[in-house]
Amino acid sequence: MKLKLIFIVLVVCSTSLSCYSQDYSTLKDIVLTGNDDFTKAESNVLECSKYILSTPIEKSNLNRLYSIQFLLKWMGGTPDYSFNMDESIGELTNSTPELLGIYMACMSEYVLENKGNAKDDKAVKYNSVLRLLNYCELANNNVTLNEGLIKAIKAKSENKLKEYLKIN
Repeated sequence: MKLKLIFIVLVVCSTSLSCYSQDYSTLKDIVLTGNDDFTKAESNVLECSKYILSTPIEKSNLNRLYSIQFLLKWMGGTPDYSFNMDESIGELTNSTPELLGIYMACMSEYVLENKGNAKDDKAVKYNSVLRLLNYCELANNNVTLNEGLIKAIKAKSENKLKEYLKIN
């Protein structure tokens, strides 16, 4: 009986956790005060970014929310990177929190995977927008395309995204 109960618990846990292999609520416990803290947190930031970019928008997905909150905290305090958002990003995200969170994940992932270009604002913007558009184009990600996204996707398909973003 005891063995059967353990088996049932394992099956239920593995099924319910298959979509969320990690509990991202623990991110709030990570202390980010000194420069070393931000550097040590980079692996968590990269993991959060990849998680956000690999899951569809769902308001009920708390792990996405925890990940986005952590990214915001890290991006706001890291001394090693700076993140700039101009009005063109506002047009793309249309002030939609979910899209802003995805864009933050795109920027974080790009700078951490391309440290040599991390200080090149144009490269960061272009590659982050490209990643955002790729995410938005996948129907299963539940993104409602606004006018700015539609125009940017069209520019991307015509190889004119840099012109559209005014970063030539």
